[in-house]
Amino acid sequence: MRLLTRAAITLSVTASATVGLAPSAYAEKVVHLDATADVVSIGWDDEAEAEVTEPAPMQRNGDILRTVVQHRLRKVILTASYVELRRLAPPSHFVSLVTNESVRRHVEVIPTAEHPQGQVLFSTGFGRAVPCTGLERHIDYRANTLRVVIPRSCLSAPRWVRTGFGTVRTRRTDLEMLTYVDDANLQGAVGGLHPTFGARVHRG
Repeated sequence: MRLLTRAAITLSVTASATVGLAPSAYAEKVVHLDATADVVSIGWDDEAEAEVTEPAPMQRNGDILRTVVQHRLRKVILTASYVELRRLAPPSHFVSLVTNESVRRHVEVIPTAEHPQGQVLFSTGFGRAVPCTGLERHIDYRANTLRVVIPRSCLSAPRWVRTGFGTVRTRRTDLEMLTYVDDANLQGAVGGLHPTFGARVHRG
């Protein structure tokens, strides 16, 4: 599933953000609190021949609670906390970044029940894969967290970054296919092709 796919052609979900500086001189840290029960479902109406977006507040799997961005001297550390992450039906995770130099990068973590830590893809804003030596990710299904570490060298050593977090999960039945989407920076809405960007996080 490349980026958000046709069915999930938009990620969004509002939140209230808390922005602050870490006490150390090594990193600026921005903490963003996302509303709970704000997942939306995207389906298809055959009669109208159009996508249908509806609230899906009962969908806990992949519902983002909080995101933390730390911009350190040599790396950017991204952490997301969720209401629930199910190992046997894991959502895909999407992180978008833009820098003060207008460099755009996307990280996709695509787990499966067989490979719960997932495949990791790193690409430009146009979807072209680019190498990133030192890129790390870890999904903790007990703590319901995702951690992604990106070397600043993969981002052209920026002064600041803005990030967006999103999850996508697809459920198929004999009658329909629904895609559940959560964007940490929007609430109960559907936005653009990539997760919505948050506040600037400057290098510490």
